[in-house]
Amino acid sequence: MPADLTAIAVRIPLEAFAAGKVEVLDEILADDYVVHVLPAEGTGGAEVLAGLIGRLRSAFPDLDYVVDDVIVSGATVAMRATASGTQTGQLQSLAPTGKRAKWTEMHFLRFDGERVVEHWGVADEFAALQQLGIAAHAMPAVLDILAGREIRIPEGALALVDGYDAYGS
Repeated sequence: MPADLTAIAVRIPLEAFAAGKVEVLDEILADDYVVHVLPAEGTGGAEVLAGLIGRLRSAFPDLDYVVDDVIVSGATVAMRATASGTQTGQLQSLAPTGKRAKWTEMHFLRFDGERVVEHWGVADEFAALQQLGIAAHAMPAVLDILAGREIRIPEGALALVDGYDAYGS
């Protein structure tokens, strides 16, 4: 009987992320799992994604996920999910805000049998950071910091958007 790829795929957001049971990743992900989701991009199986889950759950201890849509086509699963949580912990260089955020994520999982071998994902970090009170003109720097890249925005560039309410200054 073919594997129920939907049932396997939804375990990642519902069990690993929301419930913090990262041990399920060993059952779901292939040893040579490749992830294309910043800031966890790389290869190496469950430990790659487990690190991201640990950092996210540390920042959002009440992290929750709702799987909104799942579409299966052959060995590929497309999934849309809504995540939410209250940022009471450090998020990379961002101090706790105590604010609640809700964001949408899109994921594509490629299976080999009953194991995920490759994963592409994108989350609406911009919406989440806005809800946490991060000013729009600081977003590029914050997103780069979250992705592990160190950048510097010239003061002159920041001065261009200061005073514009639409940019959160």
